[in-house]
Amino acid sequence: MVHLKESGLFANLFFLWSNFFLEGRVNLYPMKRKYSIHLLVSIIAAVLIALFVYTALSKAMQLHRFQIALRSSPWLRSFSRQLAWGVPAVELLLAAGLLILRFREKALFLSGILLFCFTGYIGGMLLFAGKLPCGCGGVIEALSWQQHLVLNIVLTFLAFFGWYVERKYKRTVAIEPGQVSAGLTGRNSRIPV
Repeated sequence: MVHLKESGLFANLFFLWSNFFLEGRVNLYPMKRKYSIHLLVSIIAAVLIALFVYTALSKAMQLHRFQIALRSSPWLRSFSRQLAWGVPAVELLLAAGLLILRFREKALFLSGILLFCFTGYIGGMLLFAGKLPCGCGGVIEALSWQQHLVLNIVLTFLAFFGWYVERKYKRTVAIEPGQVSAGLTGRNSRIPV
């Protein structure tokens, strides 16, 4: 059984992640479980919100430059105008969805899909394109394509991991040991909702 340590936030997050990967699950005390899961998903959502707002505003403020970068891409040339407006708009919509708890699960999933598409595009450009135009915004533009690929893989994993944890947490109800509910005992402490 995993017990939260009394140390700082980052130590607890590392502890949770390492136990999830080693044991395939995180067992916490029932009182701390709700708080810990909510905190973990909130941190993932905050990272994605910061990323999407930052890159969307960077692209929107330099829209013409972003459109030129899209036009120089061999695969996106014919859609450059629509993508120049659409990508920042989708990023801002996803950031808003991540802010609203009611939509967070869907927004995490859609963020993972969007980041997966970005990752596929970057991987394809690295493999098949000779000239590599970058239409990213802000500080991310300073990364090499290989660094950008690694960053996108990590962010894609975070988005899908957050979606998985949020989905799993929403679909189960904890029953305290010894409590009887609908004919189930505390030994079977998880029932689908």
